[in-house]
Amino acid sequence: MKKNTILQFDTVKFVSDSNNLLSYNDKLFRNDIDLETEKVKSIIYSSYRNGHMPFELYIYANNLNQKLTIEFSSKILLGNYPQLICHDNFVECLQNINKLGICKLDEEAIMKDCQFTKLHITKDIDMELTDDKLNALNHLVGNYRRFKWTRYNTGITFTSDVQSIYGREEIVLYDKETEISLNKNAAFLSMTGKRNEIKKHFVGKTRIEMRLEGKKKIKNELKILDTSWNSLKLVKNNPLLRQFNKVFTSETVVEYPAMNKINDFLMYNYVKSYNGDLKKIEQSIKDNIPYKSRGTLGKQMKKMAEIAKILKQNEPKDDNVLSEIRRLLSD
Repeated sequence: MKKNTILQFDTVKFVSDSNNLLSYNDKLFRNDIDLETEKVKSIIYSSYRNGHMPFELYIYANNLNQKLTIEFSSKILLGNYPQLICHDNFVECLQNINKLGICKLDEEAIMKDCQFTKLHITKDIDMELTDDKLNALNHLVGNYRRFKWTRYNTGITFTSDVQSIYGREEIVLYDKETEISLNKNAAFLSMTGKRNEIKKHFVGKTRIEMRLEGKKKIKNELKILDTSWNSLKLVKNNPLLRQFNKVFTSETVVEYPAMNKINDFLMYNYVKSYNGDLKKIEQSIKDNIPYKSRGTLGKQMKKMAEIAKILKQNEPKDDNVLSEIRRLLSD
């Protein structure tokens, strides 16, 4: 079987049989006890709640429905953290949990019966996420009404405007070199014993993630019949690239017709005054002009979107950011 080189994960969550939790540390797990029978209904461990580990690890066993739920990030790989979670090291993740003194898992049984309910599909690419590239991405969203974007210090998130997390489409890009050096990661880096090696690995890298919640979403996006580990190994497509293409337009050169009317001139300068930010432009119009028809506003916004593209492609900046990212996601 050809090894899958596409699917790598920063975070995974799966369910298994509760019998696969062979033993656990009473001092670290919190029990939920049935007061009538005095039997343990469920047990839970959370690294965030306990402050026991400097990375995400969640273990929940429900004895009533015999389900074991486990969630962890690729930091469970410790010194091998840059590898991300993949086909070759999933069993290593389970082995590392067993070495923490928290509990004892049946690694082989989990490999056979686990079903994934959350996946953060991830790839680190060799590209510096400069301010110019972040600004370009803001302007190149294919449908700015469908996808909301949120800018923060180290990156940007694009999320479809739906309420349910199970129907949400999302892609995140951030400066991994900056993020790994934040204070919140200091304890983890110390624990690995490879602080300098790990930080050196992420120099000049951008991390790209898409987040899938729920079995149905995972099956639909990855085109698989179930969410077992064996099914994930068989995925041949490139879901990150497909998601990226859903969010962003193609880089085509747009030619704006000659400005023969004063309205053309005014519209061009209006868009330019907002630096092509269509969200701010639309809100400004709504605040100042009582449009009765959404269709009429939509036609005007479509024209302004074309102008925004022209302004962006004429800027003396890296306007090939989409093609660069597509190429790196395809490698």
